[in-house]
Amino acid sequence: MISLRFLISWLALVCLGANSNASEQSFGDGADEFGAPAISVSEGDWGNVNRAEIHDVLVATARELQMFFPERHGDAIRVERSTRAPTVLYQRNAEGEYVVYLTVTGRRWEQYTYEFAHELCHIYGNHHQRPNSALAPHQWFEESLCETASLFVLRRMGLTWHARGFEQRNYAPIFAEYAKLLMNEVHRQGPLALGPWYAHNATRLLQNPYGRNDNEYCAHHLLPLFEAQPEGWKSLRYLNAPTTADKLSFSAYLQHWHDAVPAEQRRFLEKILGLFGLVPELQISPVVLSDN
Repeated sequence: MISLRFLISWLALVCLGANSNASEQSFGDGADEFGAPAISVSEGDWGNVNRAEIHDVLVATARELQMFFPERHGDAIRVERSTRAPTVLYQRNAEGEYVVYLTVTGRRWEQYTYEFAHELCHIYGNHHQRPNSALAPHQWFEESLCETASLFVLRRMGLTWHARGFEQRNYAPIFAEYAKLLMNEVHRQGPLALGPWYAHNATRLLQNPYGRNDNEYCAHHLLPLFEAQPEGWKSLRYLNAPTTADKLSFSAYLQHWHDAVPAEQRRFLEKILGLFGLVPELQISPVVLSDN
């Protein structure tokens, strides 16, 4: 029996077959006019693909999240090829660029989007403020949010790709099908609401923030909320707001996020707390974000 993953890969090759001769060039000369950050794709073992094509897909991916973070228009991102795991460094490079590593090769645009959207989520969540703070033990939740971002952007690309002026106009269904494939994976499904699920798995989550099955289970429950209220992504910039606390429980961590956002975004955060069976306390004092 032909698997859905195989069918998606085959359809991708069919959609892209007529576009294999795109010219190679250098990129990253400034922020995109539609709001995406300045993205540069470094040379590397990307496979049978031109960096111009990778760049265009990453720009389209970034647009779907950048609209919620207009103040980050001037960001510069250097994308490198890795054989280990997708990641974004905490420190910028000597040129002031964020450095993102992707593992996908070839012309599987849906997987570029899936990996890159995740790392963009960390950037927009000011991930560099998390290490060595009371926020660090709850990194699993940030990883879950970034898995949510990947699914959110994939599904958006399934709707918007045809309108972006790309030659591969018939590729849009591949993004949607890939998102559907991921969302239908058995380990993402389950009867437990996030509250009892967290109570049952709290120790494991603290010990391993990168547990894919856990991150993906949580994301499966978060995605409907973000799709119903996409403006909720604006709250991400406050996820790692500085704290003077020595230690935060998970409920206090979410409360800290809730208290850091502007008043008009707190209803959305209350819904996230509600998914975990939590009710926010009254805010005691405002939280001030440091400069990015």
